[in-house]
Amino acid sequence: MNTLIKKCRPFTFARTLCLLTISLTALISKAQAWDSTEVQGKYTFGNYWIQNNMFGLSSAGTGAWQYIYWSSYTASTGYGSMGWQWNYPNAGGGVKAYPYIGTVTSKLPSQVSANRDINVQWEFYPSNVTGRWNNSLDLWLMQDSNFYLPGKVEIMIWLGYGGNYVNPSGVKVFTTSISGAMWEVWKGTESGNGQTWDYYAFRRVGNVTTCNINLRWFMNTLVDSGWLNSSYYLTQIHAGMEIFEGSGSVWVNKYRVY
Repeated sequence: MNTLIKKCRPFTFARTLCLLTISLTALISKAQAWDSTEVQGKYTFGNYWIQNNMFGLSSAGTGAWQYIYWSSYTASTGYGSMGWQWNYPNAGGGVKAYPYIGTVTSKLPSQVSANRDINVQWEFYPSNVTGRWNNSLDLWLMQDSNFYLPGKVEIMIWLGYGGNYVNPSGVKVFTTSISGAMWEVWKGTESGNGQTWDYYAFRRVGNVTTCNINLRWFMNTLVDSGWLNSSYYLTQIHAGMEIFEGSGSVWVNKYRVY
């Protein structure tokens, strides 16, 4: 499998903080073009949107909050400034939220059998992160070209994670190399709102905060394993953070789907 991850940096908080000449806290404290603390606060910019998505707030306990903001974006390069802060003191329960950036790119919906290149470039900087979490892409696939959620198949691509007992759903079935990086492949099922769907996760061995990845290599891995029907359509691409507990902030410096 070729040319999947073109650039990747090792994920270390110390190095990340040294790279920033202005602290993330200072950036967020300034007036933003848009911000929200609403449970599903959403802002659309061009072919993208950023959404708060605090779907597990009811189990988060007293004092829980999450904040998203958007300042700028240049469509031609993908550079911009946006992100989220959070505080979830309750250590019980599962995922409390998934703040994310979504896209309505003309590349979607895309049938898996078409074997098209769909690249995601993402550069983000976590700061003062505690607790349990993962930074991940979340892909949704349907049997037809509709966009409704949940889908028939969910594929998560974990670029980094932290905390005890933070694992994808299901069981680890094998480890594979995709364009120079090793990925654990997990297989299971998920359910919600009376529906059940197939769940797969690729968890990278070694955290990163900057990647340029071609999604078709991940989907092809599942097709080759006999788990993903190539007649299905990729309909949604999200880039965000699953938060179980703890606090911190993430600044997104670049994001584009091309």
